Amino acid sequence: MPYKHDTNLDFLKTCSSADLDVLVQALTKEIGGVFRMSGNLTKSEIYRKHAPNHSV
Repeated sequence: MPYKHDTNLDFLKTCSSADLDVLVQALTKEIGGVFRMSGNLTKSEIYRKHAPNHSV
């Protein structure tokens, strides 16, 4: 799926890595800290390359 720019998400560019980690945790983990089996974020090459520095 091609990237679609959304001006409502522009604020994410100014977030620190710690701020973004809250979002990453919500997207990648179930309650109790277990990784979501269907999560594509943690499978992406760019995520693995830069994690846990989410603001890169």
